[in-house]
Amino acid sequence: GGTPKMWALTDALLKNNREAFLTTLAGLENDPEQAPLAFVGMAAKQVRHLLAIHGLLAQGLSRREIQPKQVDPKMLPFQMSNLLSAMPAWPEPKVRRAIGCLYNLDLALKGDPGTAWGRVERHLLSLFT
Repeated sequence: GGTPKMWALTDALLKNNREAFLTTLAGLENDPEQAPLAFVGMAAKQVRHLLAIHGLLAQGLSRREIQPKQVDPKMLPFQMSNLLSAMPAWPEPKVRRAIGCLYNLDLALKGDPGTAWGRVERHLLSLFT
């Protein structure tokens, strides 16, 4: 699932590209077809996959030994390749912090004041370091 714009936002997050994230986010803010909560779900799934990869690495597997199906039964090889490429920008403590940020963002989208996409920006910009 997800639209090309949502995947572009998720990719910018995974690549730790703050400029692309903000540019894509600005384009989504005025698009009524885009749902911030759907983005949270997409991003959370990718971050959970990063955490699973960290777990497999901690068990002693090398990056080459990790198979997509070990992370997610539906994962395709290109998705695994994208995640492995993102790993240098996502040490395990940052992945764990991101899970907390996404959890808080989920709650905020369901009740905080302000624009929904503004809440996405406010909650996730701390991950770009």
